Amino acid sequence: MSGAPFWFWVLIAFGVAAAWGFTVVLNKRTLQYVDPFALNMIMRVPTIVLLAIVASVLTLTGAWDLGFGMTWAAFGYITLSAVVTWLIAFNSYYLVLRLGALGVVTPIMATDPLFTAVFAVILLGSGLGTLVIVGLVVSTAGVVLLSHWMETSSTPAVEPPVGGDGVPATGLESEATRIRGAALTAPPETASAASAGPGAAAASAATGATAGSAAGADPGGGGTAPRSLRGRDTPAVIASATVGKSAARLRAEVIGLALVAAAGWGLGPVVIEMATRSVGGASVTMMLQSQTMGLLMLLPIVWRRHRIAVRRLLRNERRLVIRLVLTTSVLEMIFAVFYYILIDEIGAVLTVLIIASSPVFAILGGMWLLGERYGWKLAIGAIVTLAGVAIATLQGM
Repeated sequence: MSGAPFWFWVLIAFGVAAAWGFTVVLNKRTLQYVDPFALNMIMRVPTIVLLAIVASVLTLTGAWDLGFGMTWAAFGYITLSAVVTWLIAFNSYYLVLRLGALGVVTPIMATDPLFTAVFAVILLGSGLGTLVIVGLVVSTAGVVLLSHWMETSSTPAVEPPVGGDGVPATGLESEATRIRGAALTAPPETASAASAGPGAAAASAATGATAGSAAGADPGGGGTAPRSLRGRDTPAVIASATVGKSAARLRAEVIGLALVAAAGWGLGPVVIEMATRSVGGASVTMMLQSQTMGLLMLLPIVWRRHRIAVRRLLRNERRLVIRLVLTTSVLEMIFAVFYYILIDEIGAVLTVLIIASSPVFAILGGMWLLGERYGWKLAIGAIVTLAGVAIATLQGM
């Protein structure tokens, strides 16, 4: 424990929540250019380097209590945690960021502490307190409201996928990105039906493409989209080909992927606690092993997909992607390091409770940087969902 006042660490906690919130915003911006699986892999490299440097300095200088301890049992648990966190949770996270608005997906993904409580009961034999049960019910109600009130207008207008010659790019982008671009560039008579973002016009094609991506297949194959969508038709033809399809499939996929991400993030800490019990405490080695194994597991997936960028990028776009990735890596490192410090300074319960406010910063960042807009119904759904998380967290006080 340091000698800094309590309120100082509370402010730091809100700063960490803001760092994660803006990490989500920058990730969504980057996904306009980079494939979700590739971005997950690319992010590991600078994050591992920064984390290794900062964490080692903090350990060697005695700034925190984490050492470099490791056992074979802990190695196995961290390996399992890496599978759950990087292969399942984060891949779902990047996929859903491409499909859904931040005002919908971030409150749902913020329910991960509730999944932690449930998995702790199953795997660690912990008790499920009354407030946790109430929080589960309230958050579930919030997720139902978000699912029912999802508004197609809440999805920001992303720039159409174009190549260096100013025409729609072909061959590299996913079908979901191609169709979104079509909705934005179609003439008025077609755009009226297709410009709803991931709405009625583009829902089935967008979700079909993403489902193929999630399975590690080429979104252009597998029969998920008409052959006419694979490279030569104009945006107007592409948009008109998808008119009239229901948005229910997209809605189900957005909610499902967000819940999978939350469940994976919820299970990860439980498995990590099982690892720390075999060592006697958390260690820097565990943090670095998890990130490194995540990178190694993602490499063959990205290699098989043969896709890094969603389309041919211009030089200034490549520079923008590099800046976004480096900035996000710094924010991720800040979150990872200060999360452990805050638990030591103000306790796990208050830390989790404050960091649960990160969707607020993500939503504000989305409105500011991405042009997202939300109606009052989505605001109510988000508030109810986050209120459930807050109620459950209070169980530990």
